[in-house]
Amino acid sequence: MRLTDYSSVREDNLGMVHNVPVGYTAYAQAKHIQLVEKNSEVAIPLFWAAINAGDRVESTLKNMAIAMKQLGRTLEAIEAIKSFRHCYSIQAQESLDNILLDLYKRNLGWAYMQQLNYPAAELLYRKSLHFDADGNKACNLGMCLIKQRKMEEAVAVLVSINAMDKKDATSVDCVKQLLKEIKESEDELRMVEWGAEIDYNIARKRNQLLKFNIYK
Repeated sequence: MRLTDYSSVREDNLGMVHNVPVGYTAYAQAKHIQLVEKNSEVAIPLFWAAINAGDRVESTLKNMAIAMKQLGRTLEAIEAIKSFRHCYSIQAQESLDNILLDLYKRNLGWAYMQQLNYPAAELLYRKSLHFDADGNKACNLGMCLIKQRKMEEAVAVLVSINAMDKKDATSVDCVKQLLKEIKESEDELRMVEWGAEIDYNIARKRNQLLKFNIYK
């Protein structure tokens, strides 16, 4: 892979200003792709290359875990941290534990969704989003709200995802998926209401006929 020398860039990501390192190293390449090009999928192999080369392993591992988290690859991120946390200094262990805690919470929220326990998943995602504005978690929250017929709240989440990062392909796909789910749920709800109205009209007419002893 040909490495490009990127100049130092300041990039606003979720309200935080980052310095992108200069150089030809895999770490510098990965950071640029992650923060400037906003392509976590491409950045992850470069982060792995940096870890294997011993290049700023502490920063590399944290950034790679964040990239994996953005793509919903939480189990992979957890395993990576467990495998390389021995490379961290004692002082850096606490920040690593915070990342692990967030990853475990995210995985638990997904587990609740698989069990169709949407209220529990909603609560977990709301708490997590309070500390970390993340498009993937917001998308899962939106899906939980849709499954509970909380359409107005789901639309509000959709707007928040769109405001987080309009350039991120994952966020764009998430918004499209939520819009599709909302439309399908609204169509289904209209069908249920229509069926209920027909049943009501049939019952009302039958009761009217019963008054005239037509039905016995």
